[in-house]
Amino acid sequence: MKKKNILAIIVEGRFVIDINDESNYIIISSKEPDEEQMEIGQWLQINYNNPEEILKALELIKIDFGKIDEINIIYNNQKLNMISYQFDYEFLKNLYLNQTANLIYFLSVLIPFFEKEISIKMIHGDFSYYQIHNKNWVIVITNFLRALRKDLESKISINLD
Repeated sequence: MKKKNILAIIVEGRFVIDINDESNYIIISSKEPDEEQMEIGQWLQINYNNPEEILKALELIKIDFGKIDEINIIYNNQKLNMISYQFDYEFLKNLYLNQTANLIYFLSVLIPFFEKEISIKMIHGDFSYYQIHNKNWVIVITNFLRALRKDLESKISINLD
C-alpha cells in the first residue's frame, strides 16, 4: 500500500496534526522545529515573505513527494488579543498582503503536484472578538480554497475539511 503524502504548512502557531506510520510528512514553517518535531518527517524552515524560498520548498516537495495527497494549513496559537493590533498598520500589512498573497501563490504553484483527489484542511483555533483580522484571514483563505476547488473540479477533486 502506498504511503499518503501529507504537506503541513504552518503559517502561524504549532504543529498539531496526529501523525501515523502510513504517511510521509513534509512540514513547512518559518520557525525552527524542536527535536521531537524533527522525527516527524522532513522539516523545512522558510521565510514566507520571500517567494524564492517558496519555490525552493516546491523543489523539495517535487523530489520527496511527487504528488500530494493532503495539505494541512495551520494557523493557530494566536496571542494577539489586544485591540491595539487592529490599528497596527505593519501587523495588518503583513497579515493581509504578505501572508495572504504568498500563501495563495504557494498553493497555486503546488497545483501540478496535487493527486487526482486531495484533501486540504484549515486548522485554526477559535479567535476572540479582538482578533477579527485573524478571523478575516481564515475566511479569505477558505474562500480562495473554495474557488480553487470549483476551478479545478473537472481535473482534480479537492475535499475541504
